[in-house]
Amino acid sequence: MRESYKFLILLVVTTTFGLGAFAQSNIVSQSFEGSGTWNYVEFPNPYTVYSPPGDVWGICGNTYVSTPGTPYVYNHGDVVAPFFTTISSASEGDHYFGMQDLENPYTNTLAGSWPANPGNLWHTLTFDPVTLPGGGTFPIKLAFDYYTNGAWYNDYIGWEVIWDNGTTWNSLTTVGNSSTNAWTTEEFTAPAGATHVRLRVAAKQ
Repeated sequence: MRESYKFLILLVVTTTFGLGAFAQSNIVSQSFEGSGTWNYVEFPNPYTVYSPPGDVWGICGNTYVSTPGTPYVYNHGDVVAPFFTTISSASEGDHYFGMQDLENPYTNTLAGSWPANPGNLWHTLTFDPVTLPGGGTFPIKLAFDYYTNGAWYNDYIGWEVIWDNGTTWNSLTTVGNSSTNAWTTEEFTAPAGATHVRLRVAAKQ
């Protein structure tokens, strides 16, 4: 029997100002608590396939929205499912964005509507470009946390960080067959002179 594939994320962008004493403050953050300041768009819309929730793409937490109908498609920001049994807490706050069994009866109905980049069955979160302070003169870092469990050889997660204000994407950095079994942090440092940052994260089975 195939294990479920789960990929959870928390996203935070921070900047460090070197003005005498070092201090750190968030430019934007998103931990899916409903108060995040880094706006994003998910593709496809959040969904679950079964009741109780299974085959999940959306925010997970202890209190979730009741299933609205078949195939249980939700609104942006809705909490769609409880925590997965193998990942019982978020790396920060009370929610995470969870993904499980992404090749399922619902995604099979979306044939032809997937974007060419990154392609069929890739589920994506695309975060708005963010203006960076200081004209690229401050040390700025982007970081996100993820947790994977039970991935198989053809399961992938991916991300792309671009330090500009554009709308096109180049290619995902992908990791296959990943089971971290713990919250893991990826961190990136802005190149000198960067004025914006944008982020896309993705998963596919």
